Amino acid sequence: MESQNINPDLDLNERCRLLQDNTDLRLENRRHACAHFRTAAVVHADPRRRGTIGLSRPHPVINRADLRIEAGEFLQQLGSPSGEVYGRLDTRYEGPRMDPLEKEPSYDPQTARIAAAYAAGWDNYARNDLKLSPSTKFIQQVGDAWGIWNWKHVQPNVNEPVPGALNTMADLAAAMTFNPGLKIMLNSGYFDVATPFLQGFYEMRHLPMSAGLQKN
Repeated sequence: MESQNINPDLDLNERCRLLQDNTDLRLENRRHACAHFRTAAVVHADPRRRGTIGLSRPHPVINRADLRIEAGEFLQQLGSPSGEVYGRLDTRYEGPRMDPLEKEPSYDPQTARIAAAYAAGWDNYARNDLKLSPSTKFIQQVGDAWGIWNWKHVQPNVNEPVPGALNTMADLAAAMTFNPGLKIMLNSGYFDVATPFLQGFYEMRHLPMSAGLQKN
């Protein structure tokens, strides 16, 4: 989802830095992603015509996937020029691939680098500053909580829990409708593939609520 004004040979993080430092370029890329690229993905664009949507030099993997690249595939298949895999939570972290033939990375280089220090820092803060009980157990990785998490969330105007991962966008729309004075701050990272740039903005623009509340 990049404009033709970004050199396709640049490293992913260099592209992110260009976006971070250039407001006009961010706006151009946002228009490109929400218009040309989205249209092409919906209509299964003919590969011979992809130059018209800003993909004049598409990666072979992009062609084979018909423009539909999952996050894990992106990190593994479209990794750095040196053949390493990018971090999912922060692509500025790179690491060697466990298996070059894997479809998706089997680990996150960012987590491998800083998870231990992050957990130790939190534990020190929880015990010494918050004075939490030493017997309190904390789950560091979301994967460890997946099987015991309560997924029975009932969205507004729905009688039963919606199966699958939790989605609170409907709750946010209901809260903003109930309280029209509610202001929302939306932050987005340029190096985050777990919650990528533009995804939050896109979802906010499609909240089931009055268009007049979008200014909030």
